[in-house]
Amino acid sequence: MENYVHPAAIREADGVDVEFGNNDDVADLIARSRYTRDYPDESWDEIPRRAKTRRRNRVKQWLNRAAVERMTPERLAEQDPQGEVRSWLEAMLQLIRTGR
Repeated sequence: MENYVHPAAIREADGVDVEFGNNDDVADLIARSRYTRDYPDESWDEIPRRAKTRRRNRVKQWLNRAAVERMTPERLAEQDPQGEVRSWLEAMLQLIRTGR
C-alpha cells in the first residue's frame, strides 16, 4: 500500500524527499533516508537487521497515518492511474452494503 502514497504527501508530512517505483520498498527507502538525515556520520548498512526492521515498521505506521492524511483524490489518481485502490475501496463498500 505504501507505493500508492504520493511523494508530495510524504514530503509534506516529514520533509522526506523520496522517489520510488511500483516495486520499491517505500518504507525501507524512507527509513534509510531518515537515518542518513539523523545520523550523517553513521552507515545504514552497519546497523543491526533488527534495528532496521523496527525503523521500517515505524515508517509503515507513519506512512499509513501522517502521509495518508495528506493524500487527495488527485494524488491518488496520479499514483494509481489504473484505479486499483479505488476498485478495492468500491468492492469493500459493496461488501459492507450487502452485509457479506
